Amino acid sequence: MSTTTLKHPTIGDVVGDAASEDVSKYLGIQYATLADRFSPPQIKEYPQGGTVDATKHGPQVLALPNGADFEYTLLQKALEYDRKAVRMSDIDGLNLNIYTPTAGAATPSSNAGLPVFAFIHGGAFNGGSASFPAYEMTRVVRLSISRKMPIIAVSLNYRLGAPGFLYSNEMKEAGYLPNNGLRDQRTALLWLQKHIAGFGGDPNRVTLMGQSAGAVSTSLQLHSEEPLFERAIMMSGSSLLLGPVPDAVAEAGYQKAVRQLYLDGMDPEDRMKTLLEMDGQKLRATLLQGGFSPLPVIDGDICPTGIDFKSLFDGTLDLAGKKWCKSLILGDCEFDGTILGLPLGGRKSGIAKAFADSISASLPEQAATRLLSDYGIPSSSSDEEAFTRVLEFANDICFYTPTFAFAQGLQDDMPVYMYRFNEPNPWPGPWQGRTSHIHDLVVLLQTFNQFMNSEQTQLGEEFAADVVAFVNGQDPWQRWTNEEKIAKVFKVGSERMVQDAPETTERRRTVLDLADSVGFDALKGAFTRFLVGG
Repeated sequence: MSTTTLKHPTIGDVVGDAASEDVSKYLGIQYATLADRFSPPQIKEYPQGGTVDATKHGPQVLALPNGADFEYTLLQKALEYDRKAVRMSDIDGLNLNIYTPTAGAATPSSNAGLPVFAFIHGGAFNGGSASFPAYEMTRVVRLSISRKMPIIAVSLNYRLGAPGFLYSNEMKEAGYLPNNGLRDQRTALLWLQKHIAGFGGDPNRVTLMGQSAGAVSTSLQLHSEEPLFERAIMMSGSSLLLGPVPDAVAEAGYQKAVRQLYLDGMDPEDRMKTLLEMDGQKLRATLLQGGFSPLPVIDGDICPTGIDFKSLFDGTLDLAGKKWCKSLILGDCEFDGTILGLPLGGRKSGIAKAFADSISASLPEQAATRLLSDYGIPSSSSDEEAFTRVLEFANDICFYTPTFAFAQGLQDDMPVYMYRFNEPNPWPGPWQGRTSHIHDLVVLLQTFNQFMNSEQTQLGEEFAADVVAFVNGQDPWQRWTNEEKIAKVFKVGSERMVQDAPETTERRRTVLDLADSVGFDALKGAFTRFLVGG
């Protein structure tokens, strides 16, 4: 391996990977330390005159082993990687990766340094890692150099599952805080403000992009009173997808977890001690098998309030980021709902009747009847057909309509840019020909280019060029406003700039019409109750 050594003014010597002529990689840099698996993150302090080995990825946080393979099942295509090199750590997984133009490959547009593009991965707060091959940032940085708009790219880890989101009154009494995963992300952003200048970046020009649960996180970080970034990109997700829950819901989740771990017979002090000391993979696997759903908690701090459609549409949501975030890109895939096929896959048998019974119990009779009719889910449907139709409704209420809510709720406070990603998944599998979840991300990052044709790779370069322009403070395309709702469609051979209406973006109007009668929050609540087994 060819290496490069950066003389960093606050960290020391940072030894990185210089295998590429134009992009240097500094991998696995620890940004925070932990006293134990549930403790709040403390920003990393570096000894004076020390050396940081940043030539390889650091350990992942506790998560599904070989989680990259799990993600590839969604994409229906895989990238090769060294599975034996994957490491996990309970307390040393808070690290990030930095991709920079090499010296001489790019000239900063100002003495302040290059704009920074920071990425938060998805995974339903249960899985994912910044080290996944699909999230490699070299090609985006290389494209930024070729476009004379060089950037620095960053990807970061944060705690997942129980270490990231388990919380209860017992944990509070033991001195712990909620929302560890979100606190980790915030600490990483503060680390960038403190140290990114030494890598050639401008700490005042950070764009935060998240995908899926990463987009949920990005929307929640907009609650910060302290400016954490300058611009935001939310891909296929928002806090309307996996929003913060009240204390009572978090407490119920904790009590369920305690029972699954057979700790319910202990006194609180011994229970906390066991939760801290038990094998991390056993903790992760037991809770995942038992259906533990890690969710942010309303805490009056990181998550000061709950989120609903109504408060966004009517502009009453108190979002501190309205005062400091300068602009926002958001959008979705034509069939993001494919991701919800994972938790629902085991319920495919008889799903038409189960869904009809649940929806009929949640909505007024007329609305329930219309929903089942308009989405084509009669009780006589085959399991396969009904499964797809249920996921289409899930797509519309969990991914599509939230983009309207956030756009309408924020467009008076900042420029908003909407995209609709419609390029079909080309690879064999159940979702071939549909634009499945995560497909927009890998096209943007160009990590699957070797499996795409020239038109598809050109589409990825166009998308990446738009994002690079946005990170550089430019308008990527025409703004979305209440008066003129314009979206950019990403699909080979399609018209790019269109009215953001179902008829012109390959979406369904059904959910919008249903919401006119019962409201978006009622529809989302009905689907959530079905999802959790109600």
